Amino acid sequence: MLLVLIQESKRLAELRSFGLRKLLARIGLEEGVGEHKVLVRAQGLGLSSIAQTFEVGLGYLTHATLPYVLLGAGKQSTMLRRVGPFVLAGNDDRRTEQHQAICNFELERRLARQPERFADCRGNGEPTLRVHYHMRLHRLSVPRSVDTANRRANALHSAITLAAVDFLDPGELHWSIEAARGLAAAFRTTAAERDARGGTPKAERDLIRASGLLRLVVPSSLGGAGGDWAVALTVVRELAVADASLAHVLGYHYLGVATPHIFGTARQRDLAYTEVARDNLFWGNALNPLDLRTTITRQGGGLVLRGAKSFASGSGDSDRLVVSATEDDSPALHVLVVPTRADGVTVHDDWDNMGQRQTDSGSVTFDNVTLSSEALLGPPGPGASPFGTLRTCIVQAILAHVYVGLARGAIVEAAPYTRASARAWPARAWPGSSAAAAAEDPLVLRSYGEMETLTAGAEALCARAANLVQAGWQRGEMLTVEERGQIAVAVATARASAARTALQVTSQMFEAMGSRATSARLRYDRFWRNARTLTLHDPIEHKLREIGDWVVNGRPPTPGSYS
Repeated sequence: MLLVLIQESKRLAELRSFGLRKLLARIGLEEGVGEHKVLVRAQGLGLSSIAQTFEVGLGYLTHATLPYVLLGAGKQSTMLRRVGPFVLAGNDDRRTEQHQAICNFELERRLARQPERFADCRGNGEPTLRVHYHMRLHRLSVPRSVDTANRRANALHSAITLAAVDFLDPGELHWSIEAARGLAAAFRTTAAERDARGGTPKAERDLIRASGLLRLVVPSSLGGAGGDWAVALTVVRELAVADASLAHVLGYHYLGVATPHIFGTARQRDLAYTEVARDNLFWGNALNPLDLRTTITRQGGGLVLRGAKSFASGSGDSDRLVVSATEDDSPALHVLVVPTRADGVTVHDDWDNMGQRQTDSGSVTFDNVTLSSEALLGPPGPGASPFGTLRTCIVQAILAHVYVGLARGAIVEAAPYTRASARAWPARAWPGSSAAAAAEDPLVLRSYGEMETLTAGAEALCARAANLVQAGWQRGEMLTVEERGQIAVAVATARASAARTALQVTSQMFEAMGSRATSARLRYDRFWRNARTLTLHDPIEHKLREIGDWVVNGRPPTPGSYS
């Protein structure tokens, strides 16, 4: 993420934009704050677009460099200045040592990563690549239940989505991970309350919409952020630390957006990506291959969809659904993209399981839904090549990252509780106990050490699997059976490790916190309930068998709906 400093705030009254003044008022800022006192997190900045939106000249906007953007006041000017490989805009010739140091730091870091690309930037003071951004403003949408400090943070995320494209180094998408962490911090404050309530987390889904993260896996050439699977899965994991339900929903959104890329034509792929980038669409999943109640019939050059699907995660408050169906009693799997609000589509509010309570994983019914033939993905369709089976690996990788995020979240919640609220066992109750506080008890510390070791190991396996998924994605139709097998085994290993880690850590946390932590009011059990529910997606035992068959016999997992 970029950092935006609102400076020279005494002159903000000169800005003619009601929108900016309203934003400042909503987040609790006053004009007398003083220079360099306010830090605003954002994801990019477009000088021209923000100038037009706020009805000010470019002279009001001083673009220093990544990762800083200075939003200041001054005489209108369109003068641009170049410092190193970055572009500055300002109203005078000031070039501070801080700005130059930042430029030098960024350049040296990029040179170290990609010397062949940026070597000619050094020393000549002229950029070889321009930095381009685009921007989108959203209305403020902040849950009333969030405290004032978090309401301000949420307001910023909701009011400004500054999605960066075509950075000097397009592979750097740290803003998305910072955005996920910012959302996680907000979601954590209401996670227990929402777990008790269940239902659709509408306000939180709107914050995800406003964050720019829905466009993460859309190629930059089609208006998206151009993120890869390693970044997207890290975003899922970061969200899961605070809220496994919303992480699950966002992960399945990425899965849905990528499905036309895997199964569809080039036209279908580009249409899906373009619509997400343009309209900020949220995708849900109704592709349940074990539920065969949904059928399609060809009629008048189009299609009619009938039936129902269970376990339709993310269906509530979605804009598109990925749906599996059969045709004319054939077992062959067909996959369609269906507008959630199409006539005849009904998303039922019937998900009331003990865990993942805000994933909207209930049922959807399709009552004579009329669709164009373009809704049916393909050719090539599912499973036509090794690349055409990669979707299953992505599903399993998403699940693994949610599991390991759950384990990390349990530790993040438990450790402060142990320091502040847990009690050590006194010697009178347990001879040999001598710790004055639970946070100093050797057995408690050993328990945290074990939980951390398990979680860190699972995180490493998940990161390795994510990198291999991305490598397979880049191979496209050139992906071989052997390469696909290696990816599947790595993902299965990560998922098996992450699942076992999540189940153990979310239970063991109570041994470290003590009996008072089991209070229903605290709802710390949500971590275990979420882990226990989601790890039942498909049997881990089958994953272990597949891994063993690979190790002993060299046989890769047979591609299917779960392998």
